[in-house]
Amino acid sequence: MATEKPGILTSVPALSDSSLWRYIAFTALYMAQGLPAGLLALAIPAWLAKQGMGTAEIGIYLGIIGLPWSLKFVAGPIMDRFSFLSMGRRRPWILAAQLGIVLRPNLLRHRLGQSHCTGLLLQGRPEHP
Repeated sequence: MATEKPGILTSVPALSDSSLWRYIAFTALYMAQGLPAGLLALAIPAWLAKQGMGTAEIGIYLGIIGLPWSLKFVAGPIMDRFSFLSMGRRRPWILAAQLGIVLRPNLLRHRLGQSHCTGLLLQGRPEHP
């Protein structure tokens, strides 16, 4: 009869059992939301201004990226109404949002051109030819 060795995933308690793991999970989710928000709201507008884009275009960009926050009152009831019971009530929505955060910079890179956006995404500054 084979015995299984306990791994790191089997030794981690449920979040409802450990306040330390709840704080760790909350901190990780907060950082996963805050880092892209800061990049989108602060770093990219500064980069666009440096590239010569006008204030009207940067304002439009900021208005567009602010839409998800202004529509939270609509998204909240939808997320509460529809759930995937095998994964829980909110986990699928968090995974979908994180997938969107990963995919958007790649779509931006293909839309604006490889040479400028790769440097912005990887180094925090545009590449110069």
